[in-house]
Amino acid sequence: MSSADGNGNNEEREATEEIQKLKLEKGEQEKEEKEEEKKDDSNKEAPEEGNKEPTTSKPKRQKRKNRGLNGANSLYVKLVSRDEHEFIIRRELAEKSRVLKNMLRCPGGGSSNNTVYLHMIPSGVLQKMCNYLMYQKQYLKKQGEIEEFEIKPEDALDLMYVAGFFEI
Repeated sequence: MSSADGNGNNEEREATEEIQKLKLEKGEQEKEEKEEEKKDDSNKEAPEEGNKEPTTSKPKRQKRKNRGLNGANSLYVKLVSRDEHEFIIRRELAEKSRVLKNMLRCPGGGSSNNTVYLHMIPSGVLQKMCNYLMYQKQYLKKQGEIEEFEIKPEDALDLMYVAGFFEI
């Protein structure tokens, strides 16, 4: 009887050890995934304007969008104004405009480096347009009282032309 109990205890002990090993492996995998997410989060936020491109590391998963400006599925795009100021915004915001979406997707346009040169728009107006795209995303689904998007009277005419051109 003691030999049967001994075998049962050995099997139980081995099963417990196996479970502990699996838990350790799972814990290590979760730790690695959290570290990867932290790296991705630190690269996620791109500056709204400036000459810096976000630094990116190669994603391990093929299904994810590219976190930088490179590739057709990048997360950010760069808009360059008449006076060569660069505005880096999320692709989803830029693609709210059918015109920008087509410019990014046409061959020879901005598709290779995700950069669109807008030689006819000054940087002040382009900045206001980018701010409006972010405002629109933030308040589109919000119900109740919505904060007004303020436009200076001297910028109103230029913004109206840009909004009409880009179909925003």
